[in-house]
Amino acid sequence: MVASRLAARVLLALLVVAGVSACAQDDNQDQDQVDELLPADQVFRYAATADAGQLYLDFDVLEGHYLYRTRFGFDSGTAGVAIGAARFPRGETHSDEFFGDQEIYRHKFRIAIPYRRTAAVESFDLKVELQGCADRGLCYLPQEWTATIALPPAPLLGGGAIDASPTADEVARLNARIAMLENQGVRTTEAAAAIRRKLDDAKFVANAPPDLVGKERARLEEFDDQLAKVEKSLEELKSWK
Repeated sequence: MVASRLAARVLLALLVVAGVSACAQDDNQDQDQVDELLPADQVFRYAATADAGQLYLDFDVLEGHYLYRTRFGFDSGTAGVAIGAARFPRGETHSDEFFGDQEIYRHKFRIAIPYRRTAAVESFDLKVELQGCADRGLCYLPQEWTATIALPPAPLLGGGAIDASPTADEVARLNARIAMLENQGVRTTEAAAAIRRKLDDAKFVANAPPDLVGKERARLEEFDDQLAKVEKSLEELKSWK
């Protein structure tokens, strides 16, 4: 039921974007509820820059909209450039009827992503995945964008080879990031285990309201997805050392 209501919310957004009028159950519902949504790239605006070791995405989200932290994904679209785990600022807690308590971002915020070159590359394609919603109850489909970022000149070793070895400061940051992700993995594993025990309880499933059971299953899927991302990030970070 949770999934079906979410699908309906996204479908309504699609209809509005396409210019199709949605029939309100209440004839007196404000027309604002069916106004045309702006394209996602006009709502979730960002600029991408880089220094010698980090990529930066500076977002400026339109008022009345927000992005989910757990819906972000990043990947390298350029051979010769590898990226590490993204570093997010602290967001705000949003109680979502479909996904439970979620960390979201509004207005201006910055995401930093470490990168490493293994070839003479002057620019880099960063693949960005994200998803957000409008406060009025309409959600955008997951977005997949590509940001082309100019990179500063890379330091060279003798013979013109690129020095891709991490500095002492970068190693310290990597160690701190690894420790944080390991702690996050422990907490996520414990939270998922608690929900799994609840769902394995036949009495709970039989007696709890169906909506509650559905929400718990959605939360478990969310935790499992987060844990998979944490494990992938840990694997990538440890390969850098």
